Amino acid sequence: EANRNFYKDSELYADAISEVISSYGAGKEVIEHSIEVKKEALRKIASKVAEKNSSSIVLLTNSKKEVVCMAGSNSKKSAIDFVKSRFGSNFKGGGSSKAAEGVA
Repeated sequence: EANRNFYKDSELYADAISEVISSYGAGKEVIEHSIEVKKEALRKIASKVAEKNSSSIVLLTNSKKEVVCMAGSNSKKSAIDFVKSRFGSNFKGGGSSKAAEGVA
């Protein structure tokens, strides 16, 4: 029950979490964090962070080994290539140059 409430609250606070991560990552080429939220929240947070940090690549994971990676509109890195280079054959999923997700 407590876990379920934490995940629900985390989704509600996705905007605030993305603001904190965006501030922390300002000016960085790679923004990488592990946070305890569901994959849907990882996706929402990564999207917002990539939007605010357009030159960055954003990689978010959780303890379930779910991975979401998004490239900002001006990023020189490809999301799918970055995830594959980071996790190698452990990565099971797919994506494009702009977004990738799966499990690693």
